[in-house]
Amino acid sequence: MEYRQRVNAFNPTTTWEVVDSGLTWSDNKGGKGQITWDCIQKVRLRMEPSRAETRRVALHIYTPQDHAITNIDYRGPLNFQEQTDEFREFVVAFHEGFARDTHTVFHKGSTKAAYIGNLLITLFIFGFLFFIAPLMSLTGIPSSGSILRIVIILLLIPVLLKMMINNKPATYSLNKIPMGMLK
Repeated sequence: MEYRQRVNAFNPTTTWEVVDSGLTWSDNKGGKGQITWDCIQKVRLRMEPSRAETRRVALHIYTPQDHAITNIDYRGPLNFQEQTDEFREFVVAFHEGFARDTHTVFHKGSTKAAYIGNLLITLFIFGFLFFIAPLMSLTGIPSSGSILRIVIILLLIPVLLKMMINNKPATYSLNKIPMGMLK
């Protein structure tokens, strides 16, 4: 199973392939390598949305070096193509390649520290929207910059909530891949 993607403008297009011994990769600049199954210490599947691309899901493979593979292909400035079907097939093939008695740990979502940090930031944002923003109107007419910031925050709340729900820290087994994240 092959999967091709470019993470961002600073990285070359990389082709990942699931083979019997592990993963191989090659890029369009001549780089190539292999990651064997037994050197993969942990795997983390999580949502990583950004302002430019709100649908990003990443598979992080730690050897202990972090190798990130995402469902989004960078095509140019603010031009991203979602490759959900191909990514889902690759993730399933990747998991099927492991021996059933592997010592690799499979994580879903953020780390506990990152999740708590995101939760605190989320609570702060909601606190701002529901308590501080109305107080601003008591002092006079809010500036257009303040109104624009509040509108942007309101528009991104569904993305934030989806990320918080899907990135709740958990572990999973090889036969229980969190397919809900790969839609």
